[in-house]
Amino acid sequence: MVKRDTVKFNGGYQRISVYAILFLGIGGYTVFFTALQVIKYRTLFTLNPISLAGFNQVAINTARGIPFYCSFSNDVFANNHFHLIFILLALAYKIYPHIYTLFFCVSFALGIGGVGIYLITKKLFSSIRMGVFFFIVYLLSPVLHFINFVDFRPIVLSIPFFIFMVYFYMEEKFIPFFVFSSLFLMCQEHLAFCLMMFGISSIFRRKSLQWILMPIIYGGAWFIVTATIILPSLGYEIYRPLEDYFRGERNSLAHGCLWILENPLAALKIMFSSSHISYLAMIVNPAIFSMAIFSPEILVFAFPTFLELLLRTDAYQFTPDLATTSISPIFVCLFLALVHSYKKIFTAVNSLKLPSAIQIGFKKIILLALVSWTCTGNLGNNLIFDKNSREKGVDIAEKFKRATNMFDPVFYTIEEDDYLAWRLISAIPVEASVATRGDLLPALSNRARLYEFGRVGFQKKEKEVGVGSYLLPDYIIFRRKTCFYGAYNDEIDDAMALDFAHRLINEHTYNSVVENDTFVFLKRNP
Repeated sequence: MVKRDTVKFNGGYQRISVYAILFLGIGGYTVFFTALQVIKYRTLFTLNPISLAGFNQVAINTARGIPFYCSFSNDVFANNHFHLIFILLALAYKIYPHIYTLFFCVSFALGIGGVGIYLITKKLFSSIRMGVFFFIVYLLSPVLHFINFVDFRPIVLSIPFFIFMVYFYMEEKFIPFFVFSSLFLMCQEHLAFCLMMFGISSIFRRKSLQWILMPIIYGGAWFIVTATIILPSLGYEIYRPLEDYFRGERNSLAHGCLWILENPLAALKIMFSSSHISYLAMIVNPAIFSMAIFSPEILVFAFPTFLELLLRTDAYQFTPDLATTSISPIFVCLFLALVHSYKKIFTAVNSLKLPSAIQIGFKKIILLALVSWTCTGNLGNNLIFDKNSREKGVDIAEKFKRATNMFDPVFYTIEEDDYLAWRLISAIPVEASVATRGDLLPALSNRARLYEFGRVGFQKKEKEVGVGSYLLPDYIIFRRKTCFYGAYNDEIDDAMALDFAHRLINEHTYNSVVENDTFVFLKRNP
């Protein structure tokens, strides 16, 4: 008979299956945060509408058999990166092709990562209770909640894969490790450097040759092929993202690495500036961060993403994009390092040969302190980025400026303007083409023929409609002040959009259906 993991309560009178705890924890997390994302979506609040709408379109179109296509960019939507994970994400979209599927998949993926945390902790402490304890702490982590809160980036799906990679690395199960490594790489190409760190770590851990060579060769080959062949074939310069990490003159991989080698002191000065270190500490509670650094053997797996964050210029430091891109692998390693640090503390306490009651009492105190640090992290200011970093000089609603907590009702309150927006959107036939901008892009991204008003969708299409012509959709709808509601648009401002709309009306190309203080809604004339 197979012995099942159980947790004993009340002196042994009650036993609860660990499977039930894991199921309830993951299910509760998934339902709660999916619901929050849906409500936030219905309020039309978004920090990066272009990315959220674009990635939703990529998933929908991949499910429809048009891989990685986005209609409002009229091309492959890679956002400077290669996200093969959309092939798997498209399987879920086959069942329900809607942005709600994306919200569910993200919440479920982050929740399922808790199983890996349970397995790692259970093995490390040889304790089912400790496994369950850290599973619960993981699900209560404010950083995990924050990753759910900000707009979707494919790299967040790497979190459970990374956790299981560490677990199978500890267990020395090579085939499962290789499988999860492949899933990990599918989320974003630069994660290959994290995989390579497993190979380097294996050298110092004196693991067998396969544990050294596979991560280094596989990770290196994945990045080289992606950065030098796949991304350039999609129209991106050879690893353009490094323009973000370094100053303009160091905008290639070779130049960036060469600059670090030539200027090590300058690189260290940038990396260990007070603003960069304080940002890292802000990712988790400073006390937890301080404990995690005592397990560098775990932090080393995310060393490349630590560098990615610490070598960036200040201009990119606190954006929502950076928050989700950088902290996903860093969070995993910080949390696992915290677990290992607790194990070291427990071992040290046991070595003191104190009375059993004192040892148990001390362990309970530091575990309760962890729960307290975790839970209080959801109070006060827990938005670990400057939410107005892209809107300098733009009028933003005061309610969003004041908001400092991701659970603030302001992000989940559907107001009259939101109801009106949804009524106008529902009046547009599903098969019709439509152009919008800013915060309405995600709301319309389930449609096959969506364009971005005034920008990509309205570029001159010489091959399609003749020189000097524009691709004009059946409907146009947008807010007069799109940035006011939290979104941003970096190439056409509100005044330009309104002027363009009036020009189309004056040319008798469109008829104004609704134009008030909030919305502009146009329909193309026959």
